[in-house]
Amino acid sequence: MSPDNAPPLFWIVAGTLGAVGGFAYFRMLRQSVDRLVAGGSLWQLGLAAILRFGVALVLFGALAKIGAVPLLAGLAGFLLARLLHTRTALPKREEAS
Repeated sequence: MSPDNAPPLFWIVAGTLGAVGGFAYFRMLRQSVDRLVAGGSLWQLGLAAILRFGVALVLFGALAKIGAVPLLAGLAGFLLARLLHTRTALPKREEAS
């Protein structure tokens, strides 16, 4: 059985891996922004960026080797993590009366 014809549980696992990788990626991004605002050193920020890109590259590379459907499920999980992380990171807006 190829991964593209796999049962939905396989897709859920790939999506979960994408979500976990996404949460790690955006958590590291948030820490980098906090360090930048606090006046952190540029080499630490550059190293953190390389590490972030490396995590995403390994995750999506592994899912792409398995097949197209796991790659898309992982991307969906990654984007879901982005959505949730940005919603929790943004300040609450006041409603206009």
